[in-house]
Amino acid sequence: MILFLFDFIFIKKKSLLLILKIFKFNFKTKLNLKLIDPLISIIMENILVVVKNITSKPTCKFIFIVFCLSIVHWFTIQIYIKMCIGTGVLGLLSSFISLGSPVCQFINFIQFELSKHYITIWAATGVSFLAWIFSILK
Repeated sequence: MILFLFDFIFIKKKSLLLILKIFKFNFKTKLNLKLIDPLISIIMENILVVVKNITSKPTCKFIFIVFCLSIVHWFTIQIYIKMCIGTGVLGLLSSFISLGSPVCQFINFIQFELSKHYITIWAATGVSFLAWIFSILK
C-alpha cells in the first residue's frame, strides 16, 4: 500500500524533477523553502487522489474508517493520559486536581464518542454482512 502510494506520488515528471532538485540542493547547501512548498502541495494533492480512489469501494471505505477511528482513539487516550492523569503514583495524585478540568472532560467525551461510533460501525457492518449472506442464499 505504501509503495503504491509512493509510486503514485512520483508519477508526474515535474514532481520527480522537483524532488531531485530538492535532495541535490539539501545535501550541498541549506534548505530552500521555495522548493519545498510546491513539493508538499503536489504530494498532498496526490495523497488526496489516492485516498479518494481507496475509499471509492465500500469494503475499503469500511477498513479506512475503522483504521482512522482506531488511530484517533489511540491518540486521544494518549493525550488524556499525558495531560490529565499521568502514570504511576504521581498520576493518581494529579488526577484529583485535573478530574474536573474542562479540557480533560472534553478529551474524555471525544474518546467516549469515538468508541460509540466504532461500535455502531461494526454493528452496521455485521447487519449488512448478514443481509448480504441471506440475499445470496435465497
